[in-house]
Amino acid sequence: MDTTMPETVPQTRGRTDAELSQSGPDAAAGSNDSADSDELLSLLSDDSAREILTTISEDPLPAREIADQLDLSRPTVYRRLNRLEAIGVVETSLSFDADGHHRQQFTATLDRVVVSIDADRITVDSAA
Repeated sequence: MDTTMPETVPQTRGRTDAELSQSGPDAAAGSNDSADSDELLSLLSDDSAREILTTISEDPLPAREIADQLDLSRPTVYRRLNRLEAIGVVETSLSFDADGHHRQQFTATLDRVVVSIDADRITVDSAA
């Protein structure tokens, strides 16, 4: 039995050069963009999105395994993953098995979120 780990290759999903320059573990750090902050807060209020982030915070997993572990439908998992990836808190990679099969895997790119409330605004900062 071959016990070697599959090779993993990051994917970019057709992102622009500007988006690529901001991707990676530091992409979400210090993000003050209002739309992304609103979307992050919205996703964190969603039980499924929080469970998915927790599940993929340690190791990359394919959507099918996330769905199985959390007892969620795959469409629900993919919808949340797409939203989380759009705001930069989830990253995808492609894993190649020794037998030639490949699959997309997802991992969280942040480990904390700080919400600051001031007199005139709410600021959301996330960090890897």
